[in-house]
Amino acid sequence: SFKEFFFGQPCLGWAYKQLYVVQTASPYTLVPYAFWEEKEEASLYAFNCGKAQGKVLASEWPDAQMVLLYEMEQELYDFCARSLQNPCFMHSQQAVLALWKRKSQEQLARTLFVSASAHRMDVGCYEQGRLLFANAYSVSSLSDMLYYLLYICKCLPLDAEHDSIALAGDVSVVEALKKSLQTYVRQVDSLAMPSEVYLMGTDMLRAPVDL
Repeated sequence: SFKEFFFGQPCLGWAYKQLYVVQTASPYTLVPYAFWEEKEEASLYAFNCGKAQGKVLASEWPDAQMVLLYEMEQELYDFCARSLQNPCFMHSQQAVLALWKRKSQEQLARTLFVSASAHRMDVGCYEQGRLLFANAYSVSSLSDMLYYLLYICKCLPLDAEHDSIALAGDVSVVEALKKSLQTYVRQVDSLAMPSEVYLMGTDMLRAPVDL
């Protein structure tokens, strides 16, 4: 499908100052620089996510002193590396984690950030810019989301009175999740988007948070 799309779009063969290939909704793991070793991507990824079926890629995140490892289908990676001019590969969650980090630096208390859709939930907890926890979950119901989030709150732990939860993602899912969480946590809010998003039109407000 991607090959057909590529050859049907001449602009994808043009030269750009920078071209990103962004992998979405795939498992990922974060490796602190202290544990990072080049050419060990596959074994480090397998330690947390299981043996990879495709190509394991490393995307450095200098601001957080970490490397994000994720998987891409081998044939797709080979095609992109061969057909695109100097592509930069990255995982969509890297942009989300960076956004959460900036938002948390504005808060005194801990914040549990959640990006939720009907079948996936990405979670990250920060304390004034310091990452405490990050994970992604496959979910099939609101009950699944609630179970995972309350368990995370218990294990961190989060103060139900002073710490907060910030939600983003599918509007209908977010509204239902917010209503359920408010039974247990006092401060549950929708994540405020950067001001420039509102200048791009109302359609952008319905776009995935990583975009």
